[in-house]
Amino acid sequence: MCDNTGTSVTSMIEQRIQADVERSEKEALEPLRRAIEAELNKLGINPTFTSMHTFVSDMRCTHIKNQMRARVEALVDRVVDHDPQAHA
Repeated sequence: MCDNTGTSVTSMIEQRIQADVERSEKEALEPLRRAIEAELNKLGINPTFTSMHTFVSDMRCTHIKNQMRARVEALVDRVVDHDPQAHA
């Protein structure tokens, strides 16, 4: 049996949306990371020795998941409403 994973239209749409979201997520989360790091430094805490990396990683995943859901839902709404301008 051939593996056709990722070749369905929905998989292709999700992959494109995810790639776009992942490109933009750094812009969205970098200011938060810098602000947390600055506050830790003000307190005399070296960010390297905290769980900041895990926190920022978790925030990144949550941000990507939320953006993916919002973009897919918006696209589905447009397709269901027969909007000729529907795009991801």
